[in-house]
Amino acid sequence: MKSSMIFVAAKNMRKLVVLLGFIACSSVEISNGGALPASLRRTHTDHYVEVTCFTTAGTMQIEIYPHWSPLGAFRFIHLVESGMFDNTSFWRAVPRFVVQFGIPDTKLKRTAVNRLALLEDEPNIGIQFTDGTISFAGSGKNSRLNQVFFSLGHQPRLGHSPWETAFGRITRGEGLKTLHNINTKYGDMPQFHGHGPNPNKIGNLGYSYLKENFPNLDYINTCHRNAECRKREDGWAVCDCENGFQGVHCHTPPSKEERVKIALAKANKLQKGDQ
Repeated sequence: MKSSMIFVAAKNMRKLVVLLGFIACSSVEISNGGALPASLRRTHTDHYVEVTCFTTAGTMQIEIYPHWSPLGAFRFIHLVESGMFDNTSFWRAVPRFVVQFGIPDTKLKRTAVNRLALLEDEPNIGIQFTDGTISFAGSGKNSRLNQVFFSLGHQPRLGHSPWETAFGRITRGEGLKTLHNINTKYGDMPQFHGHGPNPNKIGNLGYSYLKENFPNLDYINTCHRNAECRKREDGWAVCDCENGFQGVHCHTPPSKEERVKIALAKANKLQKGDQ
């Protein structure tokens, strides 16, 4: 499993204090037994949070499922809302395996990360790592911190370690296209016999190390939490869109009349195709 281990550079972290300076987020305790927000304590399988990330490779919309991994889902959303993923690099992009990110772009943010609490491992409920599945990276028991990865394609060898607990997935075609547009030419990190960035040097030297040695990496420009949704029995999602959010289509289910029109249009299209 060594070759497929998802690596986390930062270790031995203590309590969660988020975040410093311009990150402007108050302290929140989510270590062992810490209270989760009410919306993330739900166990309904129809509930999810939508996050959109704008990257140099395109846009991706991610559905976060709290019932898969409550602690992981809350940590990811908290980091998104704190701006911790803004301007961060996809520093580890391995063809046909994973794309990893989460090392902050500034010393201020990296200092804040060093004060995060490591998350306890959560029960594995058997979520498969299909294309675009997202999970926290780890390096051992109870080691999840701030780094996450997407699976590139179906990865059956992932999800067996206790810390590899999926909490969401890219669900739309545009997002998956963006994921596969991310530059993977540098390959894996030196620790796994690749020629890509060394996470320890990123932490010590900052992003100047990346700019000078890996100029063609892709980056996240910004991520936003833009809606909380629940799926209805008819397959449509009802979403509470975040006030003031722009740049993302927060879909409202069509009315009964509109659904009838959609069904008729599909039927007509199929009929024409058969002629």
